[in-house]
Amino acid sequence: MSTTDIPVSGHSRVESRAEKPRSLPVSDDFEELFESPLVGVALTAPDRRFLRVNKTLCRLTGYGQDELLEMRWDEITHADELDRSLELFDGVLEGRRNGYVLRKKYLRRDGNAFNAVVSSTPVRAADGSVDHFVSVVQDVSETTRMRSALAENEERLSGFYDVTHGFLWETGADLQITFLSRGVDQAVRMLPFDPIGSDPKQVVDAFLTDRELADGPRWNGFWTDLRARRPFEDYEFEWHSGDGITRIARANGYPQFADDGTFLGYRGTCTDVTEERLAMRKMEASNRRMLETFDNLGEAVALFDTDDRLVAFNRAYSEMFPVSEPTLLIPGARFEDLVRGCAARGLYSVDKQELDAFVTQRIRDHRNRPSQREHRLCDGRWVHVRENTTSDGGTLLIQFDVTQLKTTEAALQHAQKLETVGRFAGGVVHDFNNILSVIQGNLDLLRMNVGDDERNRDLVDQCIAAATRGAALTGSVLAFTRKRRAEPEPVNLVELLENMGRLIRSTVGDAVRAEFEIEMPSCVVRVDRNQLENAIMNLVVNARDAMPDGGRLMIGLEYGSPASLSVIPDQPASRKPVACLTVRDTGCGMTTEVLDSALEPFFTTKDAEKGSGLGLSMVQQFAVRSGGRVELFSEPNQGTTVRILFPVSFCRPAFTPETGNISAMDAATLKLSEAVPISGSAQRRVLVVDDSPSLRKLVVNVLESAGFGVTAAENGDDALECLQSRQFDLLVTDVVMPGTLNGCDLVRKARQLNAAMAILLTTGNVGDDAIFEMLETGDTPPLLRKPFRMRELLEQVRKVLTDDDAPD
Repeated sequence: MSTTDIPVSGHSRVESRAEKPRSLPVSDDFEELFESPLVGVALTAPDRRFLRVNKTLCRLTGYGQDELLEMRWDEITHADELDRSLELFDGVLEGRRNGYVLRKKYLRRDGNAFNAVVSSTPVRAADGSVDHFVSVVQDVSETTRMRSALAENEERLSGFYDVTHGFLWETGADLQITFLSRGVDQAVRMLPFDPIGSDPKQVVDAFLTDRELADGPRWNGFWTDLRARRPFEDYEFEWHSGDGITRIARANGYPQFADDGTFLGYRGTCTDVTEERLAMRKMEASNRRMLETFDNLGEAVALFDTDDRLVAFNRAYSEMFPVSEPTLLIPGARFEDLVRGCAARGLYSVDKQELDAFVTQRIRDHRNRPSQREHRLCDGRWVHVRENTTSDGGTLLIQFDVTQLKTTEAALQHAQKLETVGRFAGGVVHDFNNILSVIQGNLDLLRMNVGDDERNRDLVDQCIAAATRGAALTGSVLAFTRKRRAEPEPVNLVELLENMGRLIRSTVGDAVRAEFEIEMPSCVVRVDRNQLENAIMNLVVNARDAMPDGGRLMIGLEYGSPASLSVIPDQPASRKPVACLTVRDTGCGMTTEVLDSALEPFFTTKDAEKGSGLGLSMVQQFAVRSGGRVELFSEPNQGTTVRILFPVSFCRPAFTPETGNISAMDAATLKLSEAVPISGSAQRRVLVVDDSPSLRKLVVNVLESAGFGVTAAENGDDALECLQSRQFDLLVTDVVMPGTLNGCDLVRKARQLNAAMAILLTTGNVGDDAIFEMLETGDTPPLLRKPFRMRELLEQVRKVLTDDDAPD
């Protein structure tokens, strides 16, 4: 026989609205019901053990009280009824229902079965958990005899259900309401009509909130199920409880049929679950916020369970996978399958021959938690992975994109390496300039004494030209290492390019056609003229070498805003106008790899005898120090374009042959002629200070040849003793020297001893803080850079002494 729910009473009733509930102690009601001779009553524990049974239940089952108290109720339940009974019982324990009424078979002690109706109601502890059940068992075979007893106990049973914050309801075959238990009294009093005998839809519509009434399709489906006599369970809705509070109810209803199949109506329960649902909604909102926070984390996070299966991951984690396929990032995917799948799809930047070892190590790291590792993805990004064990034995994986950090670290290491190279180069260049000064000075003297011997004169000129190229190279090194202080001045780019035109055409040769694209009359920028000329010639030489079989060299000059001239996106915006100097060739061009390294110092694709690797890097350093930048473009067999952008200065200087500067390239072609006459040199005493013996000796010889009385000192300490013991008209001193006094310190002490003495500084390295300090205060004496020609030395000495003699 199938189990069905049955009514609590055999007749329908409704309490009068004016009738007050009887106020009897629950304990008294319960004891009266428990000792009833008409129904079996039992208290059972959540583990289904009998805690207390009345005599009627013992009589119905044939067991004694002591025997039943040693048993569980499922042991006297017929096997056909056991699954349904346990399902309803567990539903109460799990909070899915609040009691149940069930028709079922019980087993007597003699093995025979009898049909009964059991009504089981939970009694809950203060924390809401089930403390015990009150079960009422009625022998259906004695229905006639029990009918009156059930009528008497109907109110009590309804009262028990009231404790559960719900009520019972019943309809007839016409679906008209025939019974509502006392738990709904307060809400019933709201109605403008008597609910008994009313249509359920009319009653429900009066109870529902406006939001519930707006959900028409859901309720239309409910009425369709009701008319089709289908059962429904855990149907939730919002309703007005009569106390001004909107509550949430959970309804269950079961159709009732006679033995011949005739539909008798519905019986069911309705339970107030407001607190439960509100708590659940708060929890859902909290979970939703937590999931949103989890998904919006900047770090990539993934969670794996104890079986190494993917449980959850956020958006940042999915974005770590350039290959996004449903078969990879899905909940339940095994970690090992995920790693191998990513490896097979080329996610990791690992050589094929090393891929298996990488995958094996990656899986080993995952299992040996906690762990940290870094690896590179196929799109060039670097990720740092941390893995830790969760409290339940799973794995929490956090991935950070450390590409920028890696780039910064590489740039820092590169800068440190360049700083080291710069310090080394500065020291080497300082000593080398001393050597070049000696070589150039002696060559100048030799050039004066070679006479009319044309062959020897050509040999000397070639040596002078080689020494001049060496000086230009040391100048490039000093410029790159920032050891040579720039001397910015207004320079008209148009006039400078016009003056360099013949030199540029002679440099590139006849096979290369040099063209100038300049459409403006003038364009003035503030830069170091010599460094700019060197930068242009470096670009011209590079272009010539890129066209060994000939081609075209285009040099252009444009003026405008940075936005109109720059072709590199994402450059800082500026409204100040700029000048763009472009050097473009039709040569062999560069590959992407070469282009990426072209601006690095000492990088060159030329033979060691043809290139130092400082050309483009020097141009880059010069442009940055001048407030501009370099843009470099090239493709194989498509030529190369170099663009230098300078901020434009609008103070154009007057230009005359007398005030014009001699370019560094033109200076290389100067030939030493007769010594510069200096009036009154025989009466002048000069103190020469330099730590290089050969250069010191050369300078002494040249000045003595010019008629000066010369005293030499090796360092600042010796020079100070000389200054303290006698008077000098001129002090010629190097800046960088060993000992306690460098050249700048010596100058300060010399001025304290003899303020009228003329001073000339020489140096091959003007990057010292001491020189910069003097330059900033405007107290710097004239400066002669090494390597210098003897004519330049004499001209500078004459100028210093002439200025010193000039009246105030």
